[in-house]
Amino acid sequence: GSPGAAVGKLVFTPKQAEDLKAKGESVILARETTSPEDVGGMWAAAGILTARGGMTSHAAVVARGWGKPCVCGCSDIVVSEVDETVIVKETQLTFRAGDVISINGATGEVIKNPIEVKIPKLEGELGTLLGWADQEEGVMKVLANADSGPDATQAAGNGAQGIGLCR
Repeated sequence: GSPGAAVGKLVFTPKQAEDLKAKGESVILARETTSPEDVGGMWAAAGILTARGGMTSHAAVVARGWGKPCVCGCSDIVVSEVDETVIVKETQLTFRAGDVISINGATGEVIKNPIEVKIPKLEGELGTLLGWADQEEGVMKVLANADSGPDATQAAGNGAQGIGLCR
């Protein structure tokens, strides 16, 4: 998967994800698995949930590259894109299109209620290290990888002094 948490309305097609995102809604895109044809919906989604896949699957690799939370290869669920449902195998708990769910990409959890999501702060050891880099002007320059304008904006907000890699 891909670390982080996301909350949103459950959708089952890339088009649904793009349409609801355009209306300002947060969505979780659920698919059996993803393919390159799904990237528009993956980009629009706050998070991605798949029943098949693993750490090197399309969903996981793309989500990590974009910094999007992803739970992939969740073998405890059945995703039906036709019926627009996610069914938990053990309990038969059923989620339908439009239900608000949460995912935690770090733990692989699918949560039936909205959770509070916080923007992480640069603190602790990483914050200390980056603070040292800022203190020693000219000695070390911190650059970021950015694939989009929002990535570059976030990097600058976190103190990056430029972009080192743009794909």
